[in-house]
Amino acid sequence: MTLVIAGCTDKKEPFIRYNDVIVEQVYLADSTLRDVFSFRDFETFPDRHPGYDASFEGIRKSLHDLEAMEEDSLRQAAMDLVNAYEGIVDDDYATIYQLMHDSIYTQSDSIQVDSLSAEMYAKWQIYSEKFASTQKHFARKNGISLDK
Repeated sequence: MTLVIAGCTDKKEPFIRYNDVIVEQVYLADSTLRDVFSFRDFETFPDRHPGYDASFEGIRKSLHDLEAMEEDSLRQAAMDLVNAYEGIVDDDYATIYQLMHDSIYTQSDSIQVDSLSAEMYAKWQIYSEKFASTQKHFARKNGISLDK
């Protein structure tokens, strides 16, 4: 869950803008991962995979190009999240695709797919929560309030 910042004074404006730019990129990363998790384009995953990687690379570039503040943990948490999400797609999801498209889908494959699915969702939750926690710390430290 990401939050936008409300309550603005001129002194706090740079922190608010910084948060908002980062939140926008996290939202794009989350949307990309949600698209993957929908499984609606599962059969075309090999064709769509480069597009997912390009999305994550564009998000990473936007975060990298953002002028860093003195305390840069919010941007770093967003970068960690994007890297983790890309790893989920490149490793876990790609493995699920491969297992389900082997010539013979076995009971062992099914168990592994279930396990990988659970791991994917757990990683998603962990990195989302880490980002939200870092964002709350950033807001507290800079005297700004967060709204959902």
